[in-house]
Amino acid sequence: MSKEFLDTSTLDDALSIINKSVSSVTSAELVHLTAAAGRVTSKDLLSPEDLPAFPKSTVDGFAVKSASTFGASEATPIYLEVTGEVEMGTGEVINKHGSHAHASYGATAIIENTAIRIPTGGMLPKGADASVMIEFTHACGKDDQSGTYMIEVTRPVSPGENVIQVGEDLKDGDIVFSKGHRIRPQDIGILAGLGITRIHVFSRPKVAIISTGPEICPIDQKPGTGQARDINAYTLAALAQESGAESIYMGICPDDLEQIKNVVKTALSKADCALISGGSSVGTRDFTYQAISDLGPPGVLVHGLSISPGKPTIIGQSETKIIIGLPGHPSSSMVVAQAIVLPTICRLAGISLSSPLERQLNISSRNVKARLTRNIPSQPGKDTFVRMAISTNAEKRGGLLATPVFGKSGLISTFIRSHGLLKIPAGSEGAYEGDEVDIQLF
Repeated sequence: MSKEFLDTSTLDDALSIINKSVSSVTSAELVHLTAAAGRVTSKDLLSPEDLPAFPKSTVDGFAVKSASTFGASEATPIYLEVTGEVEMGTGEVINKHGSHAHASYGATAIIENTAIRIPTGGMLPKGADASVMIEFTHACGKDDQSGTYMIEVTRPVSPGENVIQVGEDLKDGDIVFSKGHRIRPQDIGILAGLGITRIHVFSRPKVAIISTGPEICPIDQKPGTGQARDINAYTLAALAQESGAESIYMGICPDDLEQIKNVVKTALSKADCALISGGSSVGTRDFTYQAISDLGPPGVLVHGLSISPGKPTIIGQSETKIIIGLPGHPSSSMVVAQAIVLPTICRLAGISLSSPLERQLNISSRNVKARLTRNIPSQPGKDTFVRMAISTNAEKRGGLLATPVFGKSGLISTFIRSHGLLKIPAGSEGAYEGDEVDIQLF
């Protein structure tokens, strides 16, 4: 049994070990678009068609041959005859006689010195190569017999101006999303636009959660003397579920080596990863290290992280399954969950963590920048995570302020009053009032 932390690992080294040791879930499933948000693509997703499928105007105005507008200005406007109007959603043009013609193939088309009224998103008529914004035109009167009217154009347009061309968003066969992409709400929109209703995604990783120690009791019981309810299991389960994994609660295990080993074996038979809350420190009854070592190679990969809080963290592996021993202290456990458990789940889900940028984009998509309201000291030599509260900067009409939420290490309520974590790197002595910092939101 380990009695001390011999060599603590940096957070970056620990994440590198996770990236090398953890394999993504290989099973996949087909889900409907309405259930795809937050899931991870299990194969490259290709566009089945051009998007858009037809050239369309990006403004309310008039479809024209751009050459007809060259030289136009407020002082010397160009006069164009309006010969019809694009009907939205039909691809047809209502011409000056009230009849209909298809915008691409019909008789009503743009010729020199003419224009066709067009709404935003309307299909560009045959022969047109640009749209003039309505703000740069003036109507000059209408012929009651013919139904035509003239417009003054006071600003020229170039070919392609105010127009989205066929396939400008995506071309048929383009990769929309590569394998390993976590689908976001905005991604759902473009998939809907392509008519893609079902998506191949990785199955959700399964995370087993084990609590240890006689000081822990179920949350539906009144704690006995010296006991506390099982906070960590439910916090970890919520984080796993929010990260796209399924959680499996394995209950509370006594501080007994054989029982811990048996529970972990059972957990690994059901899940892709096991989280053990408590027993990761160096006390005489902290059996997590020995239990992981006894489960078989490769055993313990990391024992102790150079972070504060969260130093007594264990990362181990039994065959292909990863095991993480977290501190029993709820606030320390939450920091380790954000720093280690979350990227592990991302890796299991099929998201790469091979670079700091990928880790930031895939794990901390909800980062915000804010200015510190006070100095924050830090111990050199370890990454320090500080709980932060975010507020608006009313005096400067914009921007966010970040204030550290300090409290005794045993307090849990400091997390309730916090919105995220500030990481102060190991090589720094702290952060200073007025500094702009990145806050990883919970």
